[in-house]
Amino acid sequence: MLPFSTDMFLESLDNAFIDTIPPNFQWQPGQQEIPLILSSDFLEIYNVFAPGQGLPQVSKETAMGIPVQITCYGRAFEENQFSARIVAFSDRVNSVLVPKSFLLWANEQFGNKPTIQASRLFLKLKDANDPQLIQYLDAKGYKINRDKTLLGRNKIILQGIFSGLGIFGILVVILALMLFSFYLQLVIARSKESLQLLLTLGYSPRWLGKSVSGKFIPVYVLIVLGALGCTQIIQWAFHRFVMFSRPELSSYAHCLVLLIAFLLVALSATVNYRMVKGLLNRLY
Repeated sequence: MLPFSTDMFLESLDNAFIDTIPPNFQWQPGQQEIPLILSSDFLEIYNVFAPGQGLPQVSKETAMGIPVQITCYGRAFEENQFSARIVAFSDRVNSVLVPKSFLLWANEQFGNKPTIQASRLFLKLKDANDPQLIQYLDAKGYKINRDKTLLGRNKIILQGIFSGLGIFGILVVILALMLFSFYLQLVIARSKESLQLLLTLGYSPRWLGKSVSGKFIPVYVLIVLGALGCTQIIQWAFHRFVMFSRPELSSYAHCLVLLIAFLLVALSATVNYRMVKGLLNRLY
């Protein structure tokens, strides 16, 4: 029906790797018609150059109705004719796929090598953008489709950036604690006479330390809750409007973020209490 022919390789994969498998994608020895799964990219390439060659463009439905003739050449270059039909198109695999049973049979009948080595390796992964996977493939020198792992390569860069931001955040927290310690020293220095009077009246430095440092705990809690609220809003908006195509991502902050927030409050309260207690002991 179409005056078009080409030399093309045939491949087979385990069905678990193929995204579209119709029930008739099977072959037994003696069967003349071979079912084919064609890459959607191959059909698009044909439709691009077909008008320039005087050939008609075809849709997927039309292509599935066109009979295909396959000529295989044996060891003595004898021709073996088979009829074939496209039964499905694959968006995942860029190849012409035939049932595994046919390819094993054809390699035994027409192959001129005692052993057939695999020419390509297909990986089925939970996350194709895992930075560890990309680093491993690069270290082994494997050639991969870089467009498929572009997000992962950007992810490595972003991890470095966020690691730097994390270190910067830790430095900011440390500087904030140091700044607040200077503020406490100033407050206690201004209230030195009143605190000495309370100590003279019999109040213990421990009780005064809890009272003074306890007044700042609500401030810490409010600041951390405000930061958690902003983080949750940014996380939800990022997942809702930017990464909406990634269902594996969560719209809610990770539980580790809540744990870090709790530890920050506990650390601030502990540092302030010990600092105030030390300053009051000097007065006492």
